[in-house]
Amino acid sequence: MQQACFAALRRRGNARRQRVVQTFHEEQAQDGGALRRFAQWSPASFRQPYLNLDDVHAVQLITRLRMDLRGEDAERRRPHAAAHNMRALDRIDDPAHRPCYLCWHHGHVWARETGAHVSLHCSHPAMVAARALIRAELTMLAQDPEVFQVAPPPPDFRDDSVLWTVLMLCVSLGPAPVLHLVAAHEGAGGFVLDVARARGAAAWLRALSEPWVAAIHSPRRPRPPHAYAGARVFAAVAGQVQRLWRLRRRLLRAVPAYRSRALDPGRGGPAVARARVGNKGFTHRVMKAMFFFLICIVVISFIAFVLNVLFDGWRFLMSQSIGGFYDC
Repeated sequence: MQQACFAALRRRGNARRQRVVQTFHEEQAQDGGALRRFAQWSPASFRQPYLNLDDVHAVQLITRLRMDLRGEDAERRRPHAAAHNMRALDRIDDPAHRPCYLCWHHGHVWARETGAHVSLHCSHPAMVAARALIRAELTMLAQDPEVFQVAPPPPDFRDDSVLWTVLMLCVSLGPAPVLHLVAAHEGAGGFVLDVARARGAAAWLRALSEPWVAAIHSPRRPRPPHAYAGARVFAAVAGQVQRLWRLRRRLLRAVPAYRSRALDPGRGGPAVARARVGNKGFTHRVMKAMFFFLICIVVISFIAFVLNVLFDGWRFLMSQSIGGFYDC
C-alpha cells in the first residue's frame, strides 16, 4: 500500500513538473527572451544524455550554448564592470549591434555574433577550416560499424541544421509551437533551424545514447559505459565544440578592435574604428616602451643601491681589520 501511494505521488508529481516546464518554455519562446534557445533544445524535463560525460568543462560549455550564453551577443546583454584584465563594458541594447570581430577583422563583414554564428557561419579562414574538420570527423565517426548497428543511417553533416543539432548533442527537439515562436523571434541575421533535418539528427543521437545511458544505470554492466558507441560519439562531439571555441578565443587575442571594442555603437562605425585601432596600437607600443624604460631604471637603481651597501660594508670591515692589526 505504501509503495502504491509513493508510485501514485511520483506519477502525479512528474506530470505536474512536465506541465510547468512546458508552460515555462512556451513563455520564453513567446517573449523572445534569452532562454528561447534552451526551450528549443529541451522538449520536457529529463536528464540530458550529455550530462553523463566525464569532462565537466565540456558539459558546462554545451549547456551555456544551449542557453545562448556564449559569444558577443550574450556578453553584451548586460553591463560588465572592470575586472582583472577586462575593461568596463556597457550593455548594447540592439542585438544587431553586437558584431563578430573575427568576420570584421578578416573581411570587414558585419555579422551578429551568436553561438550559431560562431559554430556555423563565421567567415574567418581558421574557423572555416575548423568546421570542415569537424564535419569530416563526424562523417568518420558515423562510419563506425557499431554505430551502424545501433543507430539509423547518419544524417548529412554538410547541412547547417544537422551540424548545429549534433553540436548541441540534442536528442529531442521542442514541440512545434515553441519552434515556430523561436523562428519568429530570430529576425534578420538569425539562424532558423530546419526542423525536419534537425529532428532526424536528434533521432540519430538518441539511438546512440540509449544503450550508453542504459548501461550507466544498469547494476549489471556487460562492459564499461565508455566502451559504447554513444559514449565515444558524445565525447568526440563535446571535444570538437571545445576546440572550436578555444580557437575563437585564441584568434580574438590578435584582434585589436576586439580588445578596444572599437565597433561599439556611438564610436564612429567601422571606418573610424580602423583608424582608432591603428592609433591605439601605436600608443600602446609607446606606453609599453615607456613602462619598460621605467622598469629598467628601477632595476638599475636597486642594483646600484645594493652594490653601494656592500661596498660600504666592505670598507667598514677592512678599516676594522687594519685598525686591529696596528693595535696589536
